[in-house]
Amino acid sequence: MNDNEQLTPELRAAEYVLGTLPADDCARVEAELPTDAALAREVAYWEQRLAPLGLLNTPVEPPATVWQAVQARTQARNEARNEAYNQARTQIRNHNATNQASPNQTSQPHSTGRSSAAGVWVGLAIAASMALFAIATVFFVGMRSEPVAAPPVYASLIQNEANTLAWLVTADSAPVQSIRIVAMGAKTYDENWPERSLELWLLAADGQPVSLGLLPKEGVSELPVSEAIAKKFGTKQARQEPLKLAVSEEPIGGSPSGAPTGKVLFVAALNQRSSN
Repeated sequence: MNDNEQLTPELRAAEYVLGTLPADDCARVEAELPTDAALAREVAYWEQRLAPLGLLNTPVEPPATVWQAVQARTQARNEARNEAYNQARTQIRNHNATNQASPNQTSQPHSTGRSSAAGVWVGLAIAASMALFAIATVFFVGMRSEPVAAPPVYASLIQNEANTLAWLVTADSAPVQSIRIVAMGAKTYDENWPERSLELWLLAADGQPVSLGLLPKEGVSELPVSEAIAKKFGTKQARQEPLKLAVSEEPIGGSPSGAPTGKVLFVAALNQRSSN
């Protein structure tokens, strides 16, 4: 039995989403997904939890040849589809014209039925084409009108050594108006700090920690940032040296003094994405 066969269903799904499973194990998961509802739910859970980590990756512009290849394949497929559609319409028109030019055939019950059937198929073909066009138009317009998500201006990953607890912290504007926190590991949080709050601090260039708010146990949290604190993000020294975030253990509800009172548990760099 290999290590991957000993994985719990939760870790198996997590490693599948992370892409760390060997090819054979990955293929087995993909084969089971259509029929294993529990596995599908677990995979969906980890996709939701781990997908935001991709925000920390620097975007890579694909080579121009990739888009050219996509365009070429799309154009060839559209041309083949249009040609087949036009051939079908031509055959139907020729068939109708033949029936109309022959009075003997049109007087026969079975030929009338054939002509009517052809008319029905023409109507269905046109209706289907119009429906597909409408769907494609809505989809295309929806894609064009959907705003493209901008990469975060600031991003930081806070996690414990066992990788059982993590928070992804991002800010998507400059000056910073709010920070978004994605929490992963509610169970570990509850096990270690059942009667405590974990507070997030900005370690500004002046050396004074500034509270940004409480870290969520799970889910996604938006914490507003005051104008005074936002200025600390944009100082010249902050642009030259990465800012840092710290997490301290505090009483329920946070520090009563405005400064860390408990043990500092985590310190992580707050990386700033360049503007170019």
